[in-house]
Amino acid sequence: MKALYQAADGASAMAWAGDAGLLKIYERWHFGLSASNFGSHMKLGSTAFNLPLTLRAGVSSAVTERILISADAVKAGESGAAGAFGAEAELPSGPHEAFYLRACYRTGRSSNAGSGFSAGLGLRGRDLRLDGASRRLDQRQSHIVEENTGAAQHGGCRGGGVFDFAVEVAVA
Repeated sequence: MKALYQAADGASAMAWAGDAGLLKIYERWHFGLSASNFGSHMKLGSTAFNLPLTLRAGVSSAVTERILISADAVKAGESGAAGAFGAEAELPSGPHEAFYLRACYRTGRSSNAGSGFSAGLGLRGRDLRLDGASRRLDQRQSHIVEENTGAAQHGGCRGGGVFDFAVEVAVA
């Protein structure tokens, strides 16, 4: 459950929404479904509007012990559907350490949504995990930073930003 608040031109609105998902693990396969932003509508001044319901479906598989492939689809609000296909390779560097290489192709919902290829790197230690990915938009390199909320993310497609970076620290 989450509360959403928006203010513009002296008017404000609040809405309640929820997110839910399902994950099914069968041997080397992970299947997932989720819905985000279902709930009430917002009314800002005299204009009422629904929250942008986002539907996601995805599948990933461990091809080998160290190679993962994934595919997912997303339908956000009234925009068209988008898909992503990715792969991740784990390169162990010690008993509790590894490097990760990722690659992804993402279809865009529009010319500004960022279709194309992305690449990423990751590093895992005993108590620390660093992940990053970058992709090109409109013939220029752009970057934004996003926080990793701990959700499982497989393959080369991370988050919705042009540059994604996450740090995860385990507390003993």
